[in-house]
Amino acid sequence: MRRTVVILAVVAAAMASAAPAVAAQSSSVAALQVALRSRGFYAGAVDGISGPQTRAALLRFQRRHGIRATGKVGMATRCKLGKLGVPLLGQRQ
Repeated sequence: MRRTVVILAVVAAAMASAAPAVAAQSSSVAALQVALRSRGFYAGAVDGISGPQTRAALLRFQRRHGIRATGKVGMATRCKLGKLGVPLLGQRQ
């Protein structure tokens, strides 16, 4: 019984001290950040992480260009981004 309690305590301590999960990086998000930066809408790091700065820049871009501001990169957004908005290989529609 005591051995089980000790093991549970050690496992709980290990889980509590574990590093928090890092948001997944995406090449598509990095490409979007580069495109938004080239248009002057994004000033953050090009890290491939879709965080609040990326979302805010995308929403500003969509509003400024008369696109329904959904925060998602659809065909209208890609067209307005121009050459940098072209879908990546494997993501053709």
